[in-house]
Amino acid sequence: MSLNWEVTVMQVAIRARKIQVDEALRAHVNRRLRFALSRFGERIAKVTVRFEDANGDRGGVDKQCQIDVALRPAGNVLIEDIDADLRTVVDRAANRAARAVHRDLQRRQDASGGGPHTQLTRVRRGHFDASNSGARKQRSEDTRS
Repeated sequence: MSLNWEVTVMQVAIRARKIQVDEALRAHVNRRLRFALSRFGERIAKVTVRFEDANGDRGGVDKQCQIDVALRPAGNVLIEDIDADLRTVVDRAANRAARAVHRDLQRRQDASGGGPHTQLTRVRRGHFDASNSGARKQRSEDTRS
């Protein structure tokens, strides 16, 4: 008996404006995001991380990190955080992204009315658009009669 394992590699794109991103920071970002988001597997299509130094040479608490998680079949989760230290802001934003993705996927599952194998529906800020919601409503009215 042979098992076929398909490994899905999460695509992580790193962009920077007014900040130097060295290989050590790239490795840290990849490691933290894979640790935080790997449990969602194929539900994640792509992750884009954007860094920006809001104040430039003036210094201060101004290193902004934005993490955009593209979900399958559709939808995005966007997290923004700011701190003086890039590694700190990455750690915090990665943890927040994991919680936000979990919440979004849970809402989709709850909205579709089912278990783990139910097809997900598009959720946008707590509202959902299920193509068969009218059918469910009709069935519930029929059972009341």
